[in-house]
Amino acid sequence: MHSYAGSRRLGKYWLWPILALFLILVLVVTTFGTGVIVSPLAGTITSFSFGTAGDWDNNSHTTSNWQSLGSSGVNFALSLGDMLYAQPTPSANEQTWCNTFKGNLANAEILVGNHETAEDNTTQGGGNIYKFIQYCPFTLGSLTGTYGFQYYFDYPSSSPLARFIMVDPNIWNGTSSSSAISYSNGTARQAWVGTAIDSARTLGITWVIVGTHKDCITTGANSCEIGQDFMRFLISKKVDIVLQGHDHNYQRSKQLICATSRPSTFPSNCISNDGSTGKYSKGAGTVFLIVGTGGAGPQSIVANADSPYFAKTFSGAYGYAKFTISTTAVQEQFVNTSGSTSTDSFSIGDFSMSANPASLALNQTMTGNSTITAASPDGFSGTVSLTTSVSPCPAGCPTTSFTPYSSLKLVVGYHFREHSPRELQHHGYRD
Repeated sequence: MHSYAGSRRLGKYWLWPILALFLILVLVVTTFGTGVIVSPLAGTITSFSFGTAGDWDNNSHTTSNWQSLGSSGVNFALSLGDMLYAQPTPSANEQTWCNTFKGNLANAEILVGNHETAEDNTTQGGGNIYKFIQYCPFTLGSLTGTYGFQYYFDYPSSSPLARFIMVDPNIWNGTSSSSAISYSNGTARQAWVGTAIDSARTLGITWVIVGTHKDCITTGANSCEIGQDFMRFLISKKVDIVLQGHDHNYQRSKQLICATSRPSTFPSNCISNDGSTGKYSKGAGTVFLIVGTGGAGPQSIVANADSPYFAKTFSGAYGYAKFTISTTAVQEQFVNTSGSTSTDSFSIGDFSMSANPASLALNQTMTGNSTITAASPDGFSGTVSLTTSVSPCPAGCPTTSFTPYSSLKLVVGYHFREHSPRELQHHGYRD
């Protein structure tokens, strides 16, 4: 449950996916004793954008992606691994790859894939992850962990909206498969991810996004390589989005509350939202997004027992996923840069709220009203409860109440805002 502290619960508002409905209620404030300024929470919604893809190679499709990212207005890009697919040469190597990418977009951050390790870089071709780390250094301020392998960062660095947790399950740490890194139950690495998720929630960071190179559920050529344990762990921790590559195609999952790779009988109860409208609700499940479209040769979509987990799939298009993140929504668009004309978009909606007037100046014994308008601009559906509290209140605290509602079912949004001293705070709870 996503919650914000408040002194008492005044009413519960049920949310259903009905377009363009709003909740309008009146906050009544009566003061006794000393005067007080009463303000509904107010502030400006901020946002940022980033682009991401994996499986890049070094060809004309790769260049088209880099050039598009450079002119897209994104704040940074995340590479989901597999940067090169041939042995480095003097004209095409880790340094030239990074220099060209960063020449289009300075903030290009990386994650290891199998083609950057001994799993593939000495046989099928690829680069050296340590050289990529040298020439594509982290540029977004501070991070926790080991860049390129297992790390997380918050963005923006001040008042962050999202935490990005980039990890390396089943990536070789040596020269054989026995060195593959495990994030299974009970491992220190899985516990590290859990701590990173929990601390983001404790800090009030709205969105948690995890990145891996390899996948588990997939309607492509690969199998469950990150492990059932870790996939289920991410779902159980209610991660908002899991970004992946490895399959050279595009796969957007339905919103999931559980999953089993290649099930003998498909678990339809694992689907909380089938994704057919492209609108998901925050907190209702995890969305997996495979974007192996950076430039390497495409791989076919394969019908298998995992296929029903996915809402949108295609192959043959090159491009990247562009995300816009705000306090109330994640919006994704697949930016097609070459190849087939396939595209996609989706959003994950949270709630928002406004107040009119935004503040009330009341003397003792006075009563004032503020109209609270709550809405769901991006498809949020869930349960919201409202509370009030007064802070600080040494004596003569005002009384507060909402009218006319005490219980209601509808689409509603609720946006939290910063407050100043001696103001009334409105708080919401999402179940």
